[in-house]
Order: sequence, then C-alpha cells, then structure tokens
Amino acid sequence: NYDTSESKLRREFEVYGPVKK
Repeated sequence: NYDTSESKLRREFEVYGPVKK
C-alpha cells in the first residue's frame, strides 16, 4: 500500500520538487 504510493509520490516529487522550487 505504501510501496506503490511512495513510488508514484517519489517520481512526482522529483518532477514537482525542482519545478516548484
């Protein structure tokens, strides 16, 4: 349940992290 969410969140974070910053 968390593994799947973390994988999707991690990819979105890497793309939204630098973009939002």
